[in-house]
Amino acid sequence: MSNPLRDALVALPRAANVKPGDLVDPNDVFLVQSHRNVVDFDRPLVVANRGMGKSLWAHVLRNREMWKQLGQRLQVRETPDIEARIAFNGGISTEDKVVTPAMLSSAIDAGFDAREIFHGVLLRHLASRTSYELPTTFDELLVWQRNNTESAANVRTDADRGPPLLLLFDGLDRLGRTWAETQSLVKGVLQVALEAQSLRNVRFKLFLRNDQFEDLRVFEFPDSSKLRNTRVELRWSPQDVYGLLFFLIRRHSTDAAAVLGNADHETRVQLLAGKFMGADHRRGHVFTWVPTHLADARGEISPRTFLTAWKRAGEDATGREPAKVPRTPVDPKAIHAGVQAASEDRMNELSEDYPWVAEALRPLGGSAVPILRTELDELWRAAGTLAAVRKRAEEADRPVWVTFATIPSDETDQLIGALEFIGVVERRDSPKGPKINIPDIFRVNAGIKRRGGVVPRRSS
Repeated sequence: MSNPLRDALVALPRAANVKPGDLVDPNDVFLVQSHRNVVDFDRPLVVANRGMGKSLWAHVLRNREMWKQLGQRLQVRETPDIEARIAFNGGISTEDKVVTPAMLSSAIDAGFDAREIFHGVLLRHLASRTSYELPTTFDELLVWQRNNTESAANVRTDADRGPPLLLLFDGLDRLGRTWAETQSLVKGVLQVALEAQSLRNVRFKLFLRNDQFEDLRVFEFPDSSKLRNTRVELRWSPQDVYGLLFFLIRRHSTDAAAVLGNADHETRVQLLAGKFMGADHRRGHVFTWVPTHLADARGEISPRTFLTAWKRAGEDATGREPAKVPRTPVDPKAIHAGVQAASEDRMNELSEDYPWVAEALRPLGGSAVPILRTELDELWRAAGTLAAVRKRAEEADRPVWVTFATIPSDETDQLIGALEFIGVVERRDSPKGPKINIPDIFRVNAGIKRRGGVVPRRSS
């Protein structure tokens, strides 16, 4: 028998994965109150992990009417009449004066440093606001800027008399050909973003990944703390991800919306899946169990992962033979299936950015966590994991990874530190000695066990 809530779960979309050039409908945007400062013209830096909404916000801000509308919904101070342009998004189109990774690489190969390059990006967008005739190609513009420093300064001064201009930089992990080159360019764009604050009506808005932000080398320039201290972080609390879930259910199904009514989140979860993950509270409350088992070791929950878990739970319940369909839209068995699917998705995403992580987790397959540090050391030693991790990182087409050298200790501890840095492991103390734990969102797909935890997927 059809159930409107179960059907709504199955119909859930994945959380927005906005690509360069995509159009965004403001009615499809779920707003998190803690993200409201993204629209602040004077806060240049937005920091978040993958899947937390950086690209969505970059697209929202470039649409003047959408910005005003969402600003009203977030109850922020009145937004000035700002012109927002995408200056970089990691794509290959140069429409509207966007610069591409290939153009940046060409500039580096021609001998321009990162700060010069992003001053050139700024000039590229300011030229149309003045009477100056500047070179039309980016390479020629950089040469002109180097040879005409006073005229370049005059362009910035004259353009600053116009209406407010916001230059948006998204996809900053795709700036360079290597991680070192990328981070050098990140440092350059941060420097120019800070210098632009001396202007009255021109600002940068940089959407930066956590691992890039936490590399302190990119902030090794005077007054960089002014950027770090005013950053806006895109984090999702359990209340936020449940808010997104019910926003989408209500938006895509009037029947499901009628069932949910105006109840609070916890009551709505009980309508979806009952109260407990078993016969009683000893197995956990569904409302807290789901976000806890989908969080990484830093406590961060990806909205995309959260929606995947509930969608797959709905599919699992729907696909059963009639006698086994649960009385509630989904049940604990379906939720476990959802967590398994979410773990697979999250590991696939992680592997795109850090292809070496799978090498680090592979020797733990079949073992149980938390695991004693000494036992982990032995597993890694026997499998030659340190060498395998280094080799995989070096072979990657785009070797984005946290270097061992960030932590001054032995290499095994450095690898644990790198995994800890990106939320894959956490350290724990125990009477028997230090232990390493891996949260379910990564453990399940890696085939690692945990007593009383979600059962890992069987390898096919």
